[in-house]
Amino acid sequence: MFRLLVSALLATALALPALALREPSAALGSTGPSCTGHRSTIDPPATIRVGRNNGSGAVETVDFRTYVGRVMAKEWNLKQPAALETAAVAVKQYAWYYALAGNWRKSYVNPAGECFDVKDGTIDQIYRSDVTVAARIWTAVDATWGLSVRKSNKFFLTGYRAGSAVECGSDATGYRLFAKSVIDCANDGLTREEIQQIYYAPNLSFHWSATASGQVAPVDVAIGDPVVELLAGVTLGSANARVSWDREAKRPEGTTYQLQRLVRGAWKDVALADATRPSVDLYLKTGVQHGFRVRLRDEAGNLGGWYSTARFKPLLVQNSSSSGALSWSSGWTRSSTRNASGGSVGTTTRVGSRVTHTFTGSAFALVGTQGPRFGLARVFVDDVLEAEIDLFAPRNRWRQQLFARHWDAPGKHTVSVELVALKGRQRLHFDAGLVLP
Repeated sequence: MFRLLVSALLATALALPALALREPSAALGSTGPSCTGHRSTIDPPATIRVGRNNGSGAVETVDFRTYVGRVMAKEWNLKQPAALETAAVAVKQYAWYYALAGNWRKSYVNPAGECFDVKDGTIDQIYRSDVTVAARIWTAVDATWGLSVRKSNKFFLTGYRAGSAVECGSDATGYRLFAKSVIDCANDGLTREEIQQIYYAPNLSFHWSATASGQVAPVDVAIGDPVVELLAGVTLGSANARVSWDREAKRPEGTTYQLQRLVRGAWKDVALADATRPSVDLYLKTGVQHGFRVRLRDEAGNLGGWYSTARFKPLLVQNSSSSGALSWSSGWTRSSTRNASGGSVGTTTRVGSRVTHTFTGSAFALVGTQGPRFGLARVFVDDVLEAEIDLFAPRNRWRQQLFARHWDAPGKHTVSVELVALKGRQRLHFDAGLVLP
C-alpha cells in the first residue's frame, strides 16, 4: 500500500516542497491491461494521462515533458543543478513506468470510465497545470530528457521521498531518492551520475535515447577521465596546473571537447581556446574543492558521456607549518617577506642543508625563489635524485613552482630539497610544498 507523507514535512528548515511517497512495485514486462500503453523504455512517451484531483474527476492528456516540469516545480523546486537533474530523472521515470504497456493499475479509472496512468496527488505525483516552472528546472529536465536508468539491466520504478536524514547517501536503499540527503550530496559537489550511483547501486546502468525530444544522441567514444598535473616554471597563483584528457587521441573527426570545472558546488564550462586540443592550463586555488569533467560534442550537437576526476583540495604546506609535515636539517633560518606565499621563507646558505616533506597525494610542486644569489637545488623523490635545478635569475622571482612531479595514483611520497653552491651563489629558499592530495 502507498502511504501519504506527513504534512509536517513541509515545515522543515529546508522548506522542501511536498513529495509524494514513491515505492517500487511490479517489474516491467508484467502482463495486463494498458492505458497510454507506451512500449519503449528508451524513448519516453509523448503524452501521459493524468487523473486530476481538482474536484472535476477529469482525465487530462498532458505533453509528457510539460508534465515532468510541472511535477518538478511542485515537488523538487531546489537550487543545485546536480540535485535537480537527479530528481528530473526520478520524476520522469516514475511516470514513464506507469505509462508503459502492462503497468497500468486497473483501479485507475474515473467515474466516466476513462483510464489514467497517474493520479494528481501524493499517492503518485503532484501535478498542477497553473504552476510556474523555473528556468533551472527546465534546464535539468532538458539535460536528462534522453536518460533512463536500469537495475541489473531492467527498467525500474524510481521511488522518492523527502526523507529525514541529512547526510549524503545515508538513507540509500537502491531504489529511492531522499530529498534532504540528495541536497547534501549536491552541496558536496557530487554530479548527477555520482548521486544516482549512491542511491541506485548496485548494478546501475545509464541508457540514453538517440531520438528523444530535447536530447541528442550520445557520441559513444571512451576518452578517459581527465588527469590533473602541477606545472614547473610558473608562478604560484598563475595558471599553475594542467588538466589533460583523451591521451590515446580517440576524438573522432568533426568532434570537439567540452570541459567543465566544479565552482562552488556547480559545474561551469571552461572556455577552451582550441576545443580540439585535449589539455588546458588553469589556476588551482588551494584549500578549495576542485573537480573536472569532459565529454565530446559533434557538429550536430550530439553529446558523449562525462568523464570525471575525483574531487580534491590542493594543499599548500608552507615553511612555517607546525604540522610536522616538514623536516629541517641544520643550517636553516626563517626570513619574513611579504613576497612569499605565507609571509616568510626558509633560508639556508649552508651547502647540503635539506628540507624534507612527506605527504600522500598524486602530485607535488616545490615553491621557492630564483635570483642572482641563488645556487642549485637538488630534488630527491623517495630517496632518488630526481632533478638539479639552477635557481639563477637576473632579479629575484618569488613564489616560483620550481619543480613538479605527478603520479598516476595517489600514494605516500617523500620529497627532499638540498642546496648546492656555485661561485658567488650560495642561497636556497623553501617557500612551500604544493600537494594534490
